[in-house]
Amino acid sequence: MWDAEILQLGGPSSVRIKQETNWEKACTVGLGAVVWEAGISLATMMLDRLPDGFFDNGVGVVEIGAGTGVCGLVCADKGARRVRMTDRPEVLPLIAESVALNSHLKDSGRIEVAPLLWHEASPADFRINTDDESSGSRRSRPYDLLIASGSDIFDDLRHALQVYLFTSCVESAPGSSGPALLSFEERADISLHECASLFLPLMRPFHVDTDGRVRHTPPASQTAPTDVPQPQDDHHSVRFSVAKSFAAPSMRGATSDTPSAPDPSSLTLVRARVFEVNVAPYFTQTDCKLVAAYGERVCDWGGGGDRVEAGAAAGQGCGLGGSQVFECLRQALGQEHFRELTDADFPS
Repeated sequence: MWDAEILQLGGPSSVRIKQETNWEKACTVGLGAVVWEAGISLATMMLDRLPDGFFDNGVGVVEIGAGTGVCGLVCADKGARRVRMTDRPEVLPLIAESVALNSHLKDSGRIEVAPLLWHEASPADFRINTDDESSGSRRSRPYDLLIASGSDIFDDLRHALQVYLFTSCVESAPGSSGPALLSFEERADISLHECASLFLPLMRPFHVDTDGRVRHTPPASQTAPTDVPQPQDDHHSVRFSVAKSFAAPSMRGATSDTPSAPDPSSLTLVRARVFEVNVAPYFTQTDCKLVAAYGERVCDWGGGGDRVEAGAAAGQGCGLGGSQVFECLRQALGQEHFRELTDADFPS
């Protein structure tokens, strides 16, 4: 598979993917230079299992760690209204080459290629901006689906997921987010049940500020959420430790040991429900895993609902709605294949 410069996947018009087969150049791009089994498995599943019309009603998709762009292009080929494919800046030319290979998609105006470092993600990275012809103004709403696949799926991923799930949840109605689909290759140094540092913080109530700062629920002695550490920009690390202290700084580049206390009057809390999906019926590679997650509002600290109402109003009439996308996904893949994860799945 890695020897082929161009890969082609079946679809309504077929999708062509560019790989960097010159290994000297591939080293400068990194792991995103080729298509990994996790990406092929997720893309093939979407082609084969998602029904025609799944992406109707204006569904928008954001792909993080897009690499060659295989999964994002499949979503566009299946009819997604907007697809935003993101990765590190050095990977973007390769994604652009893949887009250019698909003449039926490249000039459609539905695809955007943009830089995104996971540890720097902010709510703005997960919003679709569109023109409102009736008023002549710009309006925005969250993307309805996040996808990610690859061999390094856990590097710095927690922060980006928290920002997406929170943004999608609080700025959409009715108070639950669009799903995130994560496909990864399970191996000796990465397995689902060793990833407590990724999934457990998602399953705890958290808040995301407009600048991307993440706050978790506090110990019982405190009255409002406080900052948690952000992952560092290390694309070679597989795991990062679970936050041990609620008092550690979380602002990117922050050095203060005593961050200012948040204003509790404007905080909304969200937590994620995380599911392991049985992929045996539709993944060709048995060592590939699929995890689905969506966020749900837990409560507001004071007047936090203002952002929810404003976001829902801004997105009115656009998209299917995140919670509906998750339910459509469960129906397409089979509800019996979804098992919700709990603390017991991540032994200490």
